[in-house]
Amino acid sequence: MAVENPSGYNIPSREYFVSHEGQEEVSRFIENLRAEVGNPTGYLETCKRADSHIETLDSKKLEELFARFESLAENTPPGHDINHIRRDTIAGLAIPSNDPFVKSAFSEADIQAGILGSIFHDIGTAIFKRYEDNHRKIAHAEVGAYIFWKLSEGVINEDLRKLATYAIAAHTHFLKPLPVKDPPGYERQPYWYEIFYPQEGRPCGLGPIITRFSDRLDANGASHVVRTILSHADHSEAGGSDFAGEQGFFEINKESLVTFFHPYVREGKPMPQSGLEHTLMFANSNFGNSVYSRDDHLFPFAEGLMRIRVDDIKELIRVVGTPPDMMEFSEAEGKLFVKSVMKQISGSNDFERSWQVLSQVWDGLNPEIQARWVNGARYIQRSYTEWVNLLLSKAPADQKEFAQELAGKCLQM
Repeated sequence: MAVENPSGYNIPSREYFVSHEGQEEVSRFIENLRAEVGNPTGYLETCKRADSHIETLDSKKLEELFARFESLAENTPPGHDINHIRRDTIAGLAIPSNDPFVKSAFSEADIQAGILGSIFHDIGTAIFKRYEDNHRKIAHAEVGAYIFWKLSEGVINEDLRKLATYAIAAHTHFLKPLPVKDPPGYERQPYWYEIFYPQEGRPCGLGPIITRFSDRLDANGASHVVRTILSHADHSEAGGSDFAGEQGFFEINKESLVTFFHPYVREGKPMPQSGLEHTLMFANSNFGNSVYSRDDHLFPFAEGLMRIRVDDIKELIRVVGTPPDMMEFSEAEGKLFVKSVMKQISGSNDFERSWQVLSQVWDGLNPEIQARWVNGARYIQRSYTEWVNLLLSKAPADQKEFAQELAGKCLQM
């Protein structure tokens, strides 16, 4: 069944995108986009054309555009959910208006493409979940780019749409050809990205990088541990049609699920990882320590935000690693509080389904580990509120109203 939207374009069902016809249609669209925009010459020429009829991307324009995707965004799964989209949106507004390197950009359309990519890069998870990315020719990034292209018609100019659509398709940043299960032998190719200088001191090619930076900021920090645990639970739950009645299925996944609540960071590279270990891995990939952060030094404001996120996860590790005061601990109250914090950070319509998984995991933890995570949840909630308010404080005046609305929804209990 298609989803109706104000644009007049009806989004096809998941079944269509899974079908051979849907896979081929989106794949052809992406390859044409790569040929036109996925190289320095094409990207620059598209920026120039977009700049020739650029308009202000103010709160009114963003609200009009966001409304077209709301039904999709509200049905994204736990971990890559609606509040993740909202936080990435606010970060995508804050970076261009505060970072001196972005301000020096050759093209205004290049900057706006980064903002739009920050907002809409994960809408495709409403069709294909993130952990399905190796299943088919097209994944959440490609189907999200295709849907963005269709739904954004008439709100922004065609060349800006191309730049933003490319940023969405390219945001996952895989580094080498990615084999998929269907069709056998097919490999999805990496996307071009590069900072280049049409004029001295004026960079171009920022759209995909701003998009990735906003996404990476939410893949770091204390709240990312919640995202990781929820996403893992959602992935595990997907194996059963009626999880509540399938204790056998829970037992199969129990070890990895319980490990996600391990309260310490272990030596070496243990598998499966705990939630803390997984987020610390992301933290350790920043500041030029990996190819994913190779350009971070050029963006002083964005890099400063990343340092806050890295310090945040390290503080959570300290909090959870500190022996708790068991005299003041209530198992029932603790469980309800942890649930409320996770639900606040997620906002997903499917949160309760994933919580069914986590509730069983939680009940199997010993009270001392539960108490550690209740303390962790208190810290996560404080730091999460501070982080959302910090991003909001950096949003520019002409986009502040839109950012305030999103921040309010992120923080509501």
